[in-house]
Amino acid sequence: PPVISHTMKGEVSVALKPIKRTTGKRSSAFVGGSNTIGAPTKMIWGVGVFTRFAVELKDKEGQPHKVHLVANLRIDGKRCWGMKIPINSAITCANKPKNKLANKLHIAFDGALNKDLVKKFAGTRLTGNFSLKRLQWKNPRHALSSEMHEFAVDWIVPVKVVNHTINRDVSIDIKPIKRTTGHKSAAFVGGFNTIGAPTKMVWSSSAVSTKFSVILHAHDKHNSAAYKVHLVADITSKLGCARMTINSAATCSKRYEEPYNGLDISFDKALNKKLPGGITLKGHFSLKRLQWPHMNTTNLEMHNFEVNWKVPP
Repeated sequence: PPVISHTMKGEVSVALKPIKRTTGKRSSAFVGGSNTIGAPTKMIWGVGVFTRFAVELKDKEGQPHKVHLVANLRIDGKRCWGMKIPINSAITCANKPKNKLANKLHIAFDGALNKDLVKKFAGTRLTGNFSLKRLQWKNPRHALSSEMHEFAVDWIVPVKVVNHTINRDVSIDIKPIKRTTGHKSAAFVGGFNTIGAPTKMVWSSSAVSTKFSVILHAHDKHNSAAYKVHLVADITSKLGCARMTINSAATCSKRYEEPYNGLDISFDKALNKKLPGGITLKGHFSLKRLQWPHMNTTNLEMHNFEVNWKVPP
């Protein structure tokens, strides 16, 4: 059978050329092919819901991950008068546009079913292949010939990224994000290059600062050494409530019930006093924000910090 190749890095809408069935009528229907877990295996005449199926993709270490997709057939980007057409339906539009066949195949990554994947592997690149096949048929149960559509997937598990630059002590305005409970949270946990940073969020309201370290490199023609630099951070509130550890999901107070809306990060003078004064240190680190049902994380937002800091004399 003829093979048509596609690349999938995100949602895709593939233009289709309807193929003739053995009855003489045309069809846009697809059924599952290779690496399509739970995809339909037979074509139908009816309508219904979007088609959901899964594929297995691998990370750079070769570890497999089950990724959920959602797909449907469309007519120039529209549904056929509100009908949700699953990919294995050979139906034509009964109303306007009358007797039209779907000419687009739309496939997206299923945000709801991939929540655990985002929770654990946000930012991970996953690759692999799957295929869908189109069939002509004598009757609904017996396919006669096929056309194969191959999809090469190169997908990065989504993560919202916010970038910052640090060349001195900073105060950053942050927008609280909704937890799955419906409440908003300003909490952060450690990410890349954060030594000793908290790894779990807490409900407590400890009015102390968070201390952690990062590795930065000297940028001098006579010195390119790595140095351990100590930082101190807390979340703050414009309402004047006590500063909190960065991993606290507590609200400002029972009176206000507002989440914290600021993140302060400074260089720890006492712990950095042994660093050679006057040198410029560069590098980056990240902190991540998590939403959670109960104490388990689901969705992620990453804050990247690019550091270009001159050590005080």
